[in-house]
Amino acid sequence: MQRFGTLQRISIYNSAVDLIINFSQYKNHNMKKTGFISFLLLALALVMASCNKDNIDSNLTKEEAPLPKVKVINDLMSRAVASTNAEGLELGCFTIEYPFTLKDDQGGLHLVNDDDDFYALFDSTNTNVVIVDYVYPITLLDSLGAGTVVNNIDELAAAFASCTPSGGWENGDFPAYLINGETSCYNLVYPISLKKEDGSLLTINGESEFLAAVAEQVCFFVFPMTLDPVDGSANITVNNIDELFNALISCGGMPCDTVIN
Repeated sequence: MQRFGTLQRISIYNSAVDLIINFSQYKNHNMKKTGFISFLLLALALVMASCNKDNIDSNLTKEEAPLPKVKVINDLMSRAVASTNAEGLELGCFTIEYPFTLKDDQGGLHLVNDDDDFYALFDSTNTNVVIVDYVYPITLLDSLGAGTVVNNIDELAAAFASCTPSGGWENGDFPAYLINGETSCYNLVYPISLKKEDGSLLTINGESEFLAAVAEQVCFFVFPMTLDPVDGSANITVNNIDELFNALISCGGMPCDTVIN
């Protein structure tokens, strides 16, 4: 099917116009006025039909470029480490109970019964498998052995981010963790700033961004920041680690038996 570019359309149009002019000179000798008008309309119609046909062909044959496949990898995969017991993997203040199943970027499933199974899947010298996430639900055990079932990546991120730190502030930084009505008597007031280990800053506009940031890497609170008491009283501003400690301890927000990686 022949298609015409812009220059070709112009050429077709000019040729038609020349044809009409030449024919107007000829019509004085061989055609009546009505015949000339009919021919003129026919020539213009042919030009417009050619251009419209080309446009239609272009629209019908234009193919949209396929969207690239995106691999979504759970950042918390790299935060899990071998536990001090054989019950599962340690993730923050929780243990992910064995057995559980992991999935790779091709949809394959891999049963994990112990630490050896887990680390074998991440050994690049032995496998080309790209692990992207857990297969939910999974069970998290707290420090007392009580189990909590999490059903998706969002619940896992929230559980991990809620682990209150028992250290990490020795160098003047306070490891960021999720402060809300479930872990404290305060809610964080957004936006806040977090500092990464390399010293660069992140602006966090809401809880979902907070969860994503602390799942990816260790972050630290940047002072001052504002806390909103859940009892409806006036907001408070904490300007340093000591003031944050005092605020959290006042409502039992700093249990001593939790850890952070």
